[in-house]
Amino acid sequence: MLSLEEEGALRAIKEGSTDPEATETYLELIESVHRNGLWIECDCRREGSAGPVIVPRRVGADRFSLANLPDASVPHAEDCVFRRRDLGESHPWRRAPATPSADVLDPFANDEERPHARRHLFWSPTGLSAGQPPKSMAQVLRKLVQTARLNTLSGTDLFSSTKEWLAELSRAAHRLYIPPRIPASRFLFTDPGSWSDGEVRRCMDAAEPEWPEGQRPFGFLCWLAHDVGDHEINADHREAGYVEAATPVVSPVVGRNRIPGPYLFLGAVARSGDRRRWECVKACAQPILGSHRPIPVESHGERRALGALRDLVRNLRDDREQREALGGAVRVELEKPLSRIEVTGGACLPDFLLTATRPGSYSHLPGGPGHPRHAGRFDPRDTVRYVIEVMGFDDPGYRRRKARTHPRMHRIGTVFRMEAREFDSRGNGLERQCEKITRAIRHDLLRRWKPG
Repeated sequence: MLSLEEEGALRAIKEGSTDPEATETYLELIESVHRNGLWIECDCRREGSAGPVIVPRRVGADRFSLANLPDASVPHAEDCVFRRRDLGESHPWRRAPATPSADVLDPFANDEERPHARRHLFWSPTGLSAGQPPKSMAQVLRKLVQTARLNTLSGTDLFSSTKEWLAELSRAAHRLYIPPRIPASRFLFTDPGSWSDGEVRRCMDAAEPEWPEGQRPFGFLCWLAHDVGDHEINADHREAGYVEAATPVVSPVVGRNRIPGPYLFLGAVARSGDRRRWECVKACAQPILGSHRPIPVESHGERRALGALRDLVRNLRDDREQREALGGAVRVELEKPLSRIEVTGGACLPDFLLTATRPGSYSHLPGGPGHPRHAGRFDPRDTVRYVIEVMGFDDPGYRRRKARTHPRMHRIGTVFRMEAREFDSRGNGLERQCEKITRAIRHDLLRRWKPG
């Protein structure tokens, strides 16, 4: 039996209320019902011995769908707030954008991604295009990571566990959509147990009848992967969330060898070819810095470089002499760009981008704390950027490709090259290379901003 407070909160949230107290009461109630495998019996038809049944389905962190029991013998009353409505033109799912939008995630948009094509085995090194929707599983994952700012060092500094950054991904997905304009968070499942215990399939079963006609129902699985095979995720760590994919798992390779983990896994769940079951029809695995820091990397050399660049950022922030000379601490942001940057002469995608902001140049303006006082995002008086490229190979073709893009990167800022082949050398090891870059950046900041 629900208390009056619980019943009131349940109805209020179903009607669209965002009241904080009602939301807290609602979440505590639904969490308890879901955790204990219970259901809620609606009292809209008091004349019967049993009322319509409502089953809570988890669809994300702190998000549930209150679904009617499929094929229920007792329907809700006409005026009941829990009655399943017909999806008319006023339903938000019907308000699909007229043209593809950058905030729409569709893993089936790229017709060239045939299920068994060999190209499906390989990772596309090109980043997202500004204003364009993702066109592959890898780009869908990059869009999620970028929206959650998990591609920045500061964006991952606050997380002490995998669960925390997965929750951040779920929150970011609320600002993105899947066709036709359904909040992506509603069908982003970040709990590995939801796949193994059938919760994902039950949720998709409940949602399928309400899906607009002509659209393919689908959802996403997303969590940490320790190992990746041709068609399997976490085959050697099944307790972490084992998934078998219908098509080859897409992931970066070097010399046809997959980059080692850990990975951030994304799988698309849809009906199988025979439409008899829900399965993971597509999957990709993005190598990341570590289980607590899901910053994407494209090679083992990048992972090693990024680990050392964390110290570089800390040294630039904490340098006492620099702070005294400039009148305060420099704000330093390290980012792994996931979208191509347009410059004169074309586009480029740096390995890493370091942005330094002059002390005292941030104030409380309409943009909120930390908003730059100048209109431009990268005002040269207050902000300077540096490009860091990790050179992993020495073959002529690789060097020629870099020679075409590095001049474009110079339009963004000074380009520093790290030679991954020398990371373990005595004279020019990884730490020494980082020290050289740190000294060069510190000298440049003092030259630009030191008073007098």
